[in-house]
Amino acid sequence: MVNEIDPAKGHIFLVRGPVNSALYDLKKREIYSVNPLVASALGDGAEGVQSMPLAGLQVDSFRSLQASKPSSISGEALQVLRSYLAIHPALGQYAVTGGKGFREGGGSSPFSYQKVIGEYCNTSLRRLNCIWLELTQSCNLSCAHCYAEAGMSRPKELSLGQWKEILEEGAQLGAKEVQLTGGEPTLCPWLTELVEHAKSCQYREIEVFTNATRLEEGLLRKLATLGVKVALSIYSYDPETHDGITRSPGSFGRTVEGIKSLLDYQIPVRANVTLMKENLSHFKDTREFLKGLGLKEIGYDYVRPTGRGRAESTRLDVDVAKKAPVLYMPSSPEGIRGFCEDKSAWITCWRGEILIASDGAAYPCIFTRKMPVGKFPEMRLEEIIQGQTVQRLWQITLDEVETCKDCELRYGCFNCSALALTTTGKLLAKNPHCQYNPYTGLMEGHGEKGMKERPKTRIDLINETVEDEVVIYDPKNHNVHHLNPMAGIIWELLDGNHTPKEIAEEVISVLETDPVQVERDVTKTIEEFQRKGLLEEA
Repeated sequence: MVNEIDPAKGHIFLVRGPVNSALYDLKKREIYSVNPLVASALGDGAEGVQSMPLAGLQVDSFRSLQASKPSSISGEALQVLRSYLAIHPALGQYAVTGGKGFREGGGSSPFSYQKVIGEYCNTSLRRLNCIWLELTQSCNLSCAHCYAEAGMSRPKELSLGQWKEILEEGAQLGAKEVQLTGGEPTLCPWLTELVEHAKSCQYREIEVFTNATRLEEGLLRKLATLGVKVALSIYSYDPETHDGITRSPGSFGRTVEGIKSLLDYQIPVRANVTLMKENLSHFKDTREFLKGLGLKEIGYDYVRPTGRGRAESTRLDVDVAKKAPVLYMPSSPEGIRGFCEDKSAWITCWRGEILIASDGAAYPCIFTRKMPVGKFPEMRLEEIIQGQTVQRLWQITLDEVETCKDCELRYGCFNCSALALTTTGKLLAKNPHCQYNPYTGLMEGHGEKGMKERPKTRIDLINETVEDEVVIYDPKNHNVHHLNPMAGIIWELLDGNHTPKEIAEEVISVLETDPVQVERDVTKTIEEFQRKGLLEEA
């Protein structure tokens, strides 16, 4: 369900999930995770706040705070909660009205369901934005996980003239970005000529994806002169591990020298580390190594079950991948911000993008080799991208994806349909690497965060005691928490001087009740504080 907090301006929306909710500030392009208490405080059907169900989500299960107030929170604590919400970066500009939700003084306009659909789920003909061109199947390395199974060139690959035609057609169809990749694109003797042609077609961004082992001085000068960006792959800080993955002795040294040359020529460069069984534990050290070389843009991805990446020797099990560094941070329910960008209307990675392989075959993504959508030159680029198949793939949103359709973060979350398809066999399956479960409101697969032997509340939290209740404001994610009297006693004892057992003993002395039950309740409460990130980590 979506609530429009400010219908007059139409830039703040509350999207409710089964447990948590999310505030979308379209003006600031940010998202704020909202817990059930704060979502209830915003009201349902209050003045200036109107609701409309969206696809995949049923009738709102939250009661308004006013309806549940007698049994859940006192009037005094409610006022403290409202005072905290008044400093929320998305809500602070609004007047807090006694029991009537948030509104900007003076009237409102009707909530428009079509407006939300238009903002996020526009089903009109999609335009081309980016093209990937795999110039050759040839490669001087033989990486164990290569999705393209590069090595030897295909018998019949497109000519320089045909690649120029594709660039021209792409620009005419609205494409602003092009990536020249392979195989290894530097094996193409006419690469610089093609780069010059892409520049003449007025592409806003031109990127060459290379293994950086063959960067000759003439090519470097041309890339620097034309303002071309470079992306490269590197697999470890450890030469033996890197060379083992590329299956080419000495490739680590050549890639490192290539990086240094790119930086010397002041060519914008980003590095990508593909994580697999052989290097999963190396990522942090590899990132630090690359930073030491002078790289600022360092990304990573998991090996995809495509091409040679299907081999058991390299492939990561889903459970292992879930315990690896978090790739899709929009799945984090706490402190999520910064993902409500212009791409909020481009939720599926491949939307507006097309790959042309070296033999002319077209695919929606580099990882969907079993899903051809056309072939050049038998079909012109316009015919391919305006075809029913491509347009349908481009129009997929998370409102259609299993589980995601109910998630409050779905309008700011990145979705990789290719990964879902190649891993689960289902196009509309949830991304298997996503750890967030919207039905529990919790991250899964990473285990519990470490807790100190003598737990202590975070020093930056703001809290106020109202009679026997405690209201806590978390400045990191702007959520507010309300504690009942027993939880409030436990909270006060989380000062770093008491173990959970000692806290239980203190509570027993105050309440004079069943010791076994108290110990269970104390442990459960402290664990809940830990899950919400309210305690210092060990």
